[in-house]
Amino acid sequence: MKLKFKNLRSYRALREVDFTGRDLVAVIGDTGAGKSSLLEAVCFALYGRCTWDSRSAQGLIADGGDGTLAVELTFRMRDETWRVGRTTSVNNSPPSTHRLESLDNGTVLDGAGAVNAKIRNLVGLDLDTFLKAVLLPQGKFQELLHTKRSDRTGVLKSILGLDRIDEVRDQTTAAVNRLAPQLERLKGRRSALPTDIDHDIADAEHRLHQAQQEGARLEEVETDIAGLHDIKEEALRQARDLRTAARRLDKVPERVIERFDELVDRDVELCGQLTLAKKRMTAAREAEDAVELQFAAADEAGTGPTDTTKALTTFDSILSQFPAITAERRRLADEGTAIGDEEVALKRKESDLTGILANTLAAESALESAEADRESVRRELEAGAVLLANVREADLKATEAAAAVEQEEIACAAQVTLLKAAEDGEEEAKQALSIADLALENARRAEAAVHASTGVEPGEPCPVCERALPDDFHRPSSIGITEAQTTRKAAQARCTKASKALIGAVAAHGTAAGSLRAAQKKVEEVVAAREETLCLFEAEFVHRGIDADEDLILAALTEAVRVAEGEHKVCKGVAKTARDDLARNETALLEGRKALAQRRRAFTRAENALEKRWTALVQAHDELSTHFRVQGELTEVVAQERRELARLRNEELGEKSTRLAEIRVDLREARSEHENVSARQRTEVESPLAQLRQELLLLAEKTGDLAELLALPAAPDHPEDIAIAEESLWAKEVLDTVEALSRASKSKADRMAARAGNAQEQSASMLTAAGLADESELKNQLLESTVLKRDAKRDLDTARRKKPLCDELDRRIAQADPVLACLRDLCGLLTDSKFIHEVVRRRQLALLGIATRTLRSMTNDRFGFHENFLIVDGLTMQSRDVKTLSGGETFLASLALALALVELTAHGGARVEALFLDEGFGSLDADTLASTLDTLTAQADGGRLVTVISHMRAVAVNFDNVLSVESTFNGSTARWLTGEERDALATEHLARLLS
Repeated sequence: MKLKFKNLRSYRALREVDFTGRDLVAVIGDTGAGKSSLLEAVCFALYGRCTWDSRSAQGLIADGGDGTLAVELTFRMRDETWRVGRTTSVNNSPPSTHRLESLDNGTVLDGAGAVNAKIRNLVGLDLDTFLKAVLLPQGKFQELLHTKRSDRTGVLKSILGLDRIDEVRDQTTAAVNRLAPQLERLKGRRSALPTDIDHDIADAEHRLHQAQQEGARLEEVETDIAGLHDIKEEALRQARDLRTAARRLDKVPERVIERFDELVDRDVELCGQLTLAKKRMTAAREAEDAVELQFAAADEAGTGPTDTTKALTTFDSILSQFPAITAERRRLADEGTAIGDEEVALKRKESDLTGILANTLAAESALESAEADRESVRRELEAGAVLLANVREADLKATEAAAAVEQEEIACAAQVTLLKAAEDGEEEAKQALSIADLALENARRAEAAVHASTGVEPGEPCPVCERALPDDFHRPSSIGITEAQTTRKAAQARCTKASKALIGAVAAHGTAAGSLRAAQKKVEEVVAAREETLCLFEAEFVHRGIDADEDLILAALTEAVRVAEGEHKVCKGVAKTARDDLARNETALLEGRKALAQRRRAFTRAENALEKRWTALVQAHDELSTHFRVQGELTEVVAQERRELARLRNEELGEKSTRLAEIRVDLREARSEHENVSARQRTEVESPLAQLRQELLLLAEKTGDLAELLALPAAPDHPEDIAIAEESLWAKEVLDTVEALSRASKSKADRMAARAGNAQEQSASMLTAAGLADESELKNQLLESTVLKRDAKRDLDTARRKKPLCDELDRRIAQADPVLACLRDLCGLLTDSKFIHEVVRRRQLALLGIATRTLRSMTNDRFGFHENFLIVDGLTMQSRDVKTLSGGETFLASLALALALVELTAHGGARVEALFLDEGFGSLDADTLASTLDTLTAQADGGRLVTVISHMRAVAVNFDNVLSVESTFNGSTARWLTGEERDALATEHLARLLS
């Protein structure tokens, strides 16, 4: 067995532990070094889980690694080597992997489901059973020993393979349920088939033979009659074909030769007219080309129609716009002077506006001062009114607060009286509860004495102190504990009620006292506020009381407000007049500026428009050809000269255009004459000739079928590219061929009709010789023979087709009947619970027998197992519960059971070939430890791997194979100790014993 793992708990790096060739192994190390993690690696590799959580293995992933746990276990099972590998990651990223591979035949399984099922089949144990019998982790070593009886039976059935009885029973029941309907269906199918299939086959073969003989005789007659019928039909067909082909040649075109002569004369006449029309067209086309060449040369020189027309149009536009442009230039000069004068007038208005603004600011300042004075006296009047209201309100609040204090003092005195009554009530309830508690305690003691003295007589030991009871002892009687409990319960309720009442009274008294203190504090605050407000009032209004009339108190302040309002009104009128004057002058100045700006923008737009207009004229002039363009300044006089030049050139080109139009008219007339003559030639010559040719071609084509029937030559083909005269000769040959074929076809058709009559007479004679009236009777007898043969063939094929099915159904029924009967008997036997219980009981006795032998060898015949998993003590020869054993004795009993399971499964074709033990040896003394290790050594000598995990160095001294586990900064490590290291370990252990 070889184990590889990475990121397993304290093992962060990749580690490998090879158990190959080792039988008895000790794994040692300090607590927490990572010894038990080796068992977790084995458990995860086989079952994908950890020993303490059967649902997940996330707890095995090491902290500080890459987050992915990977374990690979190579093991041997059933003489075959397997390698299983699994991975799991934090948050399942990347996803877990599960792979099982046979290193012998290459079988590979992927996926948790497939791998888990195969492992379960190979090991023969589920995870829970595996942890109770093979891999015994720390803290679970004694589970099998302490398992409940009902649970232990299921575990033992799984470990010892007894659960396979249930599997066999389930499989047998499933087989019966599966086979019984199938057998019934087979029997149903067989009952629907013929009973004696061989007899049906022989009868069908006889009927088929007779029908085949009669059919052969009638088919022979039919064949002869058919031959004569074919001869007759062939003769009639040939005669019919000859007559049909001859009739197709009856319609010969009329006047063929005369029509050809007329077409030749008309063709000669029209060809002469076409020649004259072609000459006229050629002369007109040459004149047109000469004029067009002149126009092309003029276009290239820039004096063509397009350039001349453009120049004439451009100079007309220039001359028409010259006066307007000159007038616009003079107008713009005058407008510029007027704009300058208007700017000077606006500057004078701006200077006048500065003085008006200064006067307005002075008036505004006087108005603001008057407003400030008016607001000041208004605020003083409002403050005086507020002060008067405040002092009167403060006086009212002081009076109300004094009345509230008197009411709170009365209420607080009432709550004091209620609180005293509640305290007295609680005290009385507590005294009553104490009396009830004492009575209940006495009653309980008396009741305990009654129960303790039950069955005790004078002179016997006291059940309490174990002293002998006196001779005059009498069993005490009960004094009514139920009545005492009821009284105590009522007293408790009364006490609870009184406590709640006291709590309520205390709370109410506290509330009343708080309200009183709040009222008193409020009186103090209100009186202080009244005194402060009264002082302010007396300082403001001397010799005035708060109860005097409000208008009289505020008369001086009201008069000051009236005077300030008058002064403010006068300043406001002066300021308004100044603001209106300033606004009028500002508006006039603003409108003047807007008008000047608009005038200046209009002036600029006019200048731009004039410039654009002139630029457009110059650009249009520059685009003219060189012949018409002005070389120098463009003036009205020069433009007039150039326009005249363009006009003269335009008249010259007009004359040439007129000449070209006349030439093109002549050309069109010549072309029209040529087209008319060509159309007449097509209508009067080519079309009649084509029609006549098509008639003759159809006639010549029709001669092909008749010529083939008569084996004679057909009409000649039409020659290609020949004149009308030669085509006339071809037409005469076609007409001669048609006449010859017509005569020959009539003669051969008469001969074929006579041959058909002879064949009809021979057929009638043959039917009479066969005993048949006519061909209809022959067909009826043939049809009847065919039906008989078909029915016999169908019955034979059906019987032969059904025979293999009948034979197969008979064979299957014969085989299935006894098998189904046996399965039903086996199912009934395995369903019997007594049988199952007996098998389980015997296997359990065998297990306990082996475990007893092992346990006695480890305890010097002190302990053994009873049949119900009790412990038999050899000293007392009495059975004991496993819970009465010490820690070391429990460990030995559990180990004995585990070793017994290994041995028992080995006797039954076992698959359990290893045992892993984690801790437990620390509870053994030296002698017991030695005998236990001897027992484990014997198991290892039997070819099994026994692995012991312990932190005790004394355990490792007795092993040849020691795996040392150490915890380092980079994670745990595991390595095999050398012989020198084991010897040093033994020496150290001996030194400790001696010291």
